[in-house]
Amino acid sequence: MASPILRGQSNDRRIKRGASVQTDTRSTTLQLDKLKESVGRYVIPPPPPVNPADIRWGGETYGYIAGKGVPNSANTIERWSFASDGNATTVGSLNFQNTLNFWYRQGVSSYTAGYSLQTGNNTPEATFANDIVKVPFASIASNANVGEIAIPQRDYAAHAEANVSGYLSGGTWGPQAPIPDLGPYPSAAFYLSDNIQKFPFASDAPSVSTGTLSAYTSSVTGGSDTNVAGYVAGSTYFPVPAGPPWPSNLPVGGLGLADQLKFPFATGNTSTNVANLFNKAEAGNGQSMSSCSPTAYFISGGGSPSSQTYDGIDKIVFANDAQLAATTATLLNTGIAAADASSTTHGYTAGGSFTDNFYEERIQKFSMINDTDATVVGTIVSSPNIGASGFHE
Repeated sequence: MASPILRGQSNDRRIKRGASVQTDTRSTTLQLDKLKESVGRYVIPPPPPVNPADIRWGGETYGYIAGKGVPNSANTIERWSFASDGNATTVGSLNFQNTLNFWYRQGVSSYTAGYSLQTGNNTPEATFANDIVKVPFASIASNANVGEIAIPQRDYAAHAEANVSGYLSGGTWGPQAPIPDLGPYPSAAFYLSDNIQKFPFASDAPSVSTGTLSAYTSSVTGGSDTNVAGYVAGSTYFPVPAGPPWPSNLPVGGLGLADQLKFPFATGNTSTNVANLFNKAEAGNGQSMSSCSPTAYFISGGGSPSSQTYDGIDKIVFANDAQLAATTATLLNTGIAAADASSTTHGYTAGGSFTDNFYEERIQKFSMINDTDATVVGTIVSSPNIGASGFHE
């Protein structure tokens, strides 16, 4: 029987020297587990990837040029390295080839694949190409037609890309017949489009029409303030009075108004005219090239196929997109209809039509960070190459 505790005696009972200490093993283990769990909550996570899943400003490894038009058609897929300057190499072939396809193809990039949008061909009477060809970066040879473009287009439509969808807008509508809601156009060669359509990256599916531009356009190029808005820049062709109904916010009686249109990705509704471009970059009917950085997009070259007129690289800052573009650098010379691509720091053009070498084989590169002039970093394989699609991995 234990001895009673006397008045004034401590109830904690002093441990005699040399005596063994008994501990509650279960309690100690639980306390250690709680401590480990607490420490685990404050472990610093690894740094995010260069391109987080919700933002895509440009590719990190390669630029691509796919397909071509004049002087003969081809379906080659070539790529060049962003890490080191050098020539392009052939890495595959498009499984789709329209032998009459002359008008500029559009290229759009997702994280896992490039898309060649086969738009139009070189004869108004022929059947229009309207295919979405997907080129998986992991297996380029397995590329395939994964959908149709809802509204067939030709003659230089604009492209844009968000993290979940690719976009196509503007251009001339086909086949060559009066558009029901627009009536006949004064020239049989042009039936201008104001549509905005998109297709999803997550599933292979046709595009769907999501809205309209605030002007009827052709010979335009596109840019993306990724996940915020798409841009359509260049020759906004507006009609003469004979063709109803026409936009009331644009002057009437001519062609070649250099506009910049903007439409939000969140709604895909009507675009707004945010600024006029102050130069002749898109004064003709040949498409310029475009590249995008985290803060701005760049329009380069422009003019007409027979007489190129512009070699500038114009910079449009997303935060100040209502202001006039600033010419920050130049291409080697004036040019149109090249394949364009973007790394996270540089813009690229490959192929196209340039004044000093009508059928272009060079790959040009310019810094989007330091606004430097373009330099030649290599050549493409299938030269000449005009009207190919460009995208980036």
